[in-house]
Amino acid sequence: MPDVAPELVKARVELLGKFKEALDTWHRRFSELTEENTLYAAVEGPREPGPEIEQARSFINRNLIAAKQAVIEAGVYGTISGTFMGRSIENVDPFGNVFRDLWGNSMIPYLLDMVERAMGVYEHMGANTGLVRIVSSGPFDVETAIERALRLAFKGGPPKSEKEVQDQIEVILSSVGVEFTREQETAPVGPRAFKPDFALTPIDLALEVKFTNDKHSASKAQEEISADIASFKTKWSRLLVVVYDVGAIDDPQRMRDDNMKHFGVSVLIVKH
Repeated sequence: MPDVAPELVKARVELLGKFKEALDTWHRRFSELTEENTLYAAVEGPREPGPEIEQARSFINRNLIAAKQAVIEAGVYGTISGTFMGRSIENVDPFGNVFRDLWGNSMIPYLLDMVERAMGVYEHMGANTGLVRIVSSGPFDVETAIERALRLAFKGGPPKSEKEVQDQIEVILSSVGVEFTREQETAPVGPRAFKPDFALTPIDLALEVKFTNDKHSASKAQEEISADIASFKTKWSRLLVVVYDVGAIDDPQRMRDDNMKHFGVSVLIVKH
C-alpha cells in the first residue's frame, strides 16, 4: 500500500495502545479470577467475571480486525507453529484464537509482543525518523478490498459461474494497484503442475476462487481448498481462498475459522 497518512499513523498508535491495554487487563484479571475460583469455588461457589473483564473483552472483540490489519501492515504479524508432547501445530492465528489456550499457553503474550512491535513501527513513521516505511500492499489489503467490492459487483443478480467471479476479482485487484498474474504461475508438485487463479508475487500470495451453489456444495469446495493448500504452499507462503456462495454454505464463520485454525489459510466467504 502507499505510505500511510500521518493522521492514520496517529490513529493506529492510539488504537494499538488501547488494544494492548485491554489485552493486558483481560489476561491479568481472567488469570486472577481463575486462581480465585480454583481456591474458593468449592466453598463459596464460582465467582463471575466482573465489569472490568467484560469491558476489556468487549473492546478486544470490537477492535480485533482493525488491530490485526494494523499489525499486518506494519509487517510484524506472525502465526504460531511448534510441537508439544508429540503433537504438531502449524500457522495458528493468535488473533483468531485470542481467548483460547494452546495446550495451556495463552495467546495473549504473543499478541502483546506483536502489538507493541507494530506500535514501534508507527511511532517511527509518525516521528518521521526515516527508519521505517510501509510501501507495499499486503494480503489483508487485498482481502479487505475484495470483501468490500465483490458482492456489489453482482448487485444486479448472482453470478452463474466461477469465471464471472474471477473476472470481477481481476477488476478489484487492478483497482487496488497490486501486481498480479492470472492463471500463469504454476506450482510443480511431482509430475503435476498446479496453477492458482491469481498469483500476487510481490506479496508472496496465491489467490484461488471458488463458487458454491446447489450444484457445487460446501463440502466439495472444502475438498478443493484442502488440495489447493497442499499444492500452492509449496511455492507461495500465503494462500487466500475467496468463496462466492449462493446459498450452499450454512455456517461461513465456522468454515473460515476451521481453515485458519487447522491450515493457517484465510478463506473469505462472500454470500450473495
